[in-house]
Amino acid sequence: HDALPISEGKYRLVYQEESQDKRKTSSLLIAVQDTIAGTVRDTASLSGGESFQASLALALGLSGTVQKRSGARRVDAMFIDEGFGTLSDQELNAAVDVLSAMAGDRRQIAIISHVARLEECIPSKLRVTKDRREGSRVRIEV
Repeated sequence: HDALPISEGKYRLVYQEESQDKRKTSSLLIAVQDTIAGTVRDTASLSGGESFQASLALALGLSGTVQKRSGARRVDAMFIDEGFGTLSDQELNAAVDVLSAMAGDRRQIAIISHVARLEECIPSKLRVTKDRREGSRVRIEV
């Protein structure tokens, strides 16, 4: 029930028991509570950056839930593919801060991205480049 650190407390994901048309459902329905405006809205109304933040927060929350419910099992690795291009500089910094804190907890986080701004934030990189004659090349930067 904590606010998402990624959104600096502005948003909270909340469970809905009814769909928009007021039918009960057995599927997982999630809405976004805007703590500043005091409103709850459908996730379909989120912008690209907000949608990425909500997806990341949900993935982190599910990872924590799986870890708690499985006892000794840990979720030691997470792969995040793109989405960073939709974030403002402030949103990108908040997302990187959360991921860095998680990575410091013996967890490996791999980010697959073409966003140049991430290069400054991520210390270790695995670069894959494509060469027409030689094919793909992999370079590790630590």
